[in-house]
Amino acid sequence: MARFGAERTLWFDAEQDGSYTARYGAKDTLVHDSQNHLFILTRQDGSRCEFFDYEQTAHPQGGLYRWVQASGATVEVIAWTTVGVHWYARPCVAEVLDKTTPSGQAHQKRVFTYISAEDPHVETVTLLSYDEGTTSWVNVRKMTYAYYGYGESYGLPGDLKTIVTEAWDAVAEEWVGDDTNYFRYYPMTGPQVSRAPGGDG
Repeated sequence: MARFGAERTLWFDAEQDGSYTARYGAKDTLVHDSQNHLFILTRQDGSRCEFFDYEQTAHPQGGLYRWVQASGATVEVIAWTTVGVHWYARPCVAEVLDKTTPSGQAHQKRVFTYISAEDPHVETVTLLSYDEGTTSWVNVRKMTYAYYGYGESYGLPGDLKTIVTEAWDAVAEEWVGDDTNYFRYYPMTGPQVSRAPGGDG
């Protein structure tokens, strides 16, 4: 089974010869690369998702390694962090690279932090850009997430409440701006989004 968010799940049956057959007429294919310990799922559009298999222990078993588009553009997970306690502990993505080609130099990086070691909700996502001149990563933008707590109006505990976006000021060497999106939830109508006065769109 391969799950893409909450909206799409692909099912495969394992055959005796080690191959996999998609259920329900799906045209996607699944191959086990035992040498590299990867499951490779190829989509109809030519893109492929590569997941770590369950025979290795160096990386999260079943976790996403990378997504390679048909053009070669690649999103690659390079770091994880464990969030949760006891049997609820699970690996969560910590750093992701964006590349033009699978083996090329990454041009963007996203770094994720979480509310706490026990809470798997994302707290911040920081976007960095690669500077070829200095061969270093430079801050670009940061998004900070907040969630509804118990007893609050317009959302249940754990629902997304706000996203605050800041830009990096290279001269002052600090984050600036407070462009804020507010999320409110109503029965049967789904989330609604509003912006703080003075938002730049």
